[in-house]
Amino acid sequence: MASPSATSARALEGNLPGTRWVFELPLFPLLADQPLSMAALGRLTHGTTGIGALGLREIRLPDRSYAWESRPLAWRGDLWGLSAIVIMMRFAEVEADDHEHVETSMDAFRALPALLRTPWAAPATRALAEALDTVRRRVPFSAQAFKVDWEAIEGLAAAPDFHPDPQCRPRDPKGYPETYCDAVIQMRHVPARKQERW
Repeated sequence: MASPSATSARALEGNLPGTRWVFELPLFPLLADQPLSMAALGRLTHGTTGIGALGLREIRLPDRSYAWESRPLAWRGDLWGLSAIVIMMRFAEVEADDHEHVETSMDAFRALPALLRTPWAAPATRALAEALDTVRRRVPFSAQAFKVDWEAIEGLAAAPDFHPDPQCRPRDPKGYPETYCDAVIQMRHVPARKQERW
């Protein structure tokens, strides 16, 4: 209904302990449909991103892990992982790295089934997906590269044995983790006669 201020978020923490971290995530300002400069992106992600020991950019997560790969972040199945993926999307947009933007955008949608399973995030997941789609469409290459399969996302969220991390999934007799349908359909898999409808 309204965007809380820092003061109201602190007050909410007093009544509902454990909620303030949501308002401190850079996720929400990063989902705004507006261009960002490198300086603005640096300000929004200050304290979350940094340069690691090997001189590479990394994202610091609350469990003290570090990442700059979107697939394992999607497997986390939490809002911190999704927030980190969106950070990667926006850096790719600013740096005009179309390939990285497509990969991270697809993984952002792959993170949604796990969020849809959580009672507190489920009501906002559709709105979150729409905001993600707006941000991915800021890069024309990403807008054309894939289609989101919302039926697959809802099907995965409803599956009783679904787990986003392959290491935690049931295994077949040969030891391979169970595979699920993908939450995105890459355009090369879609017949040309259907592409014009999107």
